[in-house]
Amino acid sequence: MNAARRESVLLLSARPDAHAILVESLHARGVAVRVTRRPDRALPLLDRSHLLVLVDLEHGSGLDAERVDQLNHRPAGVRVVALHRGCIGNGADPVAKLCVDGFCTCDQWQSICDALTVERSAGFAH
Repeated sequence: MNAARRESVLLLSARPDAHAILVESLHARGVAVRVTRRPDRALPLLDRSHLLVLVDLEHGSGLDAERVDQLNHRPAGVRVVALHRGCIGNGADPVAKLCVDGFCTCDQWQSICDALTVERSAGFAH
């Protein structure tokens, strides 16, 4: 398995600066993080086989219905986690149809770092 695949995270956020501590913590653990504010750039980046996609529900991800559908048909092994602040949103938002593998409150990002660190050290294959 490609080592870069196990270490890659894609953050989709209209305000990536709000997640600076998370990004810095991942970098400190040797995890490569790509941040994009533009949803039209998300899918070409995803084609590079990121292990984890973090979707910012608090500040917005900029995802429209087409991009949500494309993320829902993501490559096998790519997990999507929704970052939120306790409110997931309403059913009218296109992101409401996003299939996610998990949720994480924005202030509990440490669990993401810990999970990725454990996975890297254990050498889990996807």
